[in-house]
Amino acid sequence: MTIVRKRLAFLAVLCYNNNRKTGTSDGTNRKGGCGMSKRIETVKQILKQKILQGEPGFLEGTPSIRELTALLNESRHVAAAALKELEEEKILLCTPQKGFKVNPAFRAVPTLDRRNAPDVEVVFTEDLPWQTDFWCRVIRKFEMLHPQWKIKPYFLPDPEKVRELLDLRRSHPVVIVRSPDELHSRGIGFVPISEIERNCGSGFRKEDIIPELQNLRLSDSMPYLLQPSMLFYRTVHGGEEPDTSSWLNLMKWAKRCCGSHSVMPVNTTLMLHSIGFFRRRAMNDAELREKLEELTALLSFIRDNELYSVDMRTTDRFEQARRLLIEHSGAAVKNSFYFGAFALKGETPPIGVHSLPLAADGSSEIPYCRISMAAPECTRPAAEFFGFILGETVQTALLKECHGLSPYRSSIQKVIDHPEIFHPGLASVASQVLNLPEHEDHMDHSNNSNVEEFITRLLTDRLFLPLLSSKPAEEELARLLPELVTQIRENCEHIHRKQYMQNLRDLLLH
Repeated sequence: MTIVRKRLAFLAVLCYNNNRKTGTSDGTNRKGGCGMSKRIETVKQILKQKILQGEPGFLEGTPSIRELTALLNESRHVAAAALKELEEEKILLCTPQKGFKVNPAFRAVPTLDRRNAPDVEVVFTEDLPWQTDFWCRVIRKFEMLHPQWKIKPYFLPDPEKVRELLDLRRSHPVVIVRSPDELHSRGIGFVPISEIERNCGSGFRKEDIIPELQNLRLSDSMPYLLQPSMLFYRTVHGGEEPDTSSWLNLMKWAKRCCGSHSVMPVNTTLMLHSIGFFRRRAMNDAELREKLEELTALLSFIRDNELYSVDMRTTDRFEQARRLLIEHSGAAVKNSFYFGAFALKGETPPIGVHSLPLAADGSSEIPYCRISMAAPECTRPAAEFFGFILGETVQTALLKECHGLSPYRSSIQKVIDHPEIFHPGLASVASQVLNLPEHEDHMDHSNNSNVEEFITRLLTDRLFLPLLSSKPAEEELARLLPELVTQIRENCEHIHRKQYMQNLRDLLLH
């Protein structure tokens, strides 16, 4: 045994001296010795794991060298060498002047180490800073209540990136918060709500969902947040309350109390819904003409009083929305999507919210967010997190921070009964939502969407933009409105006929 030990020690010394001469410790010709080689290998493994797990920034490619050195606390040389070795192993593909891209073949067969894997993977498609902050606090609260489980979040606003992540997680449940419509029409496998409810202790109250959402198909998702359109305005002690009896009266209030440039960009679809334009199937030509005249008067008032001239680019919409309300605007007519950005900032002046006008028949469309689970089967931790978002804790937090309203009648009623503990004016929005009539389903949703898209595009191009940018002559408007009535009538009937024939074909084929 002693002779064996001596021979092993001799061989170790011989190898060490040989490596010192060649300047390597792993048989390569790389400079830097044993320490450098280990650092490169460590960085390689970290990058490989991040690519396999589909972490943000590693789905399609890798961050820049500068970003990697800061992220990994390593030198540029080590990061560059690790990327080069990953390219040699065909894990990365180098694109000239664009950097490294992930080889799709490498990601096609992912390996997930279950020993280190989280119990729940969650994708959030909301990516504004205040939204990220809110959901991180929700995760911390859930993990505090369930210390035996671990959650891994992804913040991916692009549906294509979400789909790529789901392709890597075919055997692992992924909860999707604010589940994009595109995924539900792509053949992604979703766990039925009945199965999630069976594995979850609490949180599901399907019978308590407000009537406006009761008719929706909820077999593979559940609404967790309503985003009714609101008016956000700077409150002034003793100031005049908003007049939301009509859009024109609201704009007159904005002009009196806030002055020019006080309203965020006009939202075409929002206004058309608010005056009941998308219920035009029951309208005759005279009623259609009346709606167009109402829009014309409203847009002319906005143009003449300069209430619309704010350009908001999409790249930094959070900062622009916040800065607009703080520095320039007295009122913002938007969905509640933007409001949390204002509510979480200390420099924001006191802000009130108010419900926006409804059509004469009380009709309205409420945008809502839903949550779903993509997986071949449901797990208990994923179901519990799903139910936690639908439960009292998160729903109350959503109400208090005014990201929107809960889809549950009992939660909305709390705002009306105890307005003092919620945001000023939110009770008016809650009351409007609770008293909405049930949505009349005039046509199937795909057909309705096609008609809505056509009308929005037509009126934006031929009415909204021309009226907001110039002042057409009376004779020009007199010719334009009958033309629009004819175009709307003929095209809507064509879309309805086309959809009817498609439905009939589908019925016969099945």
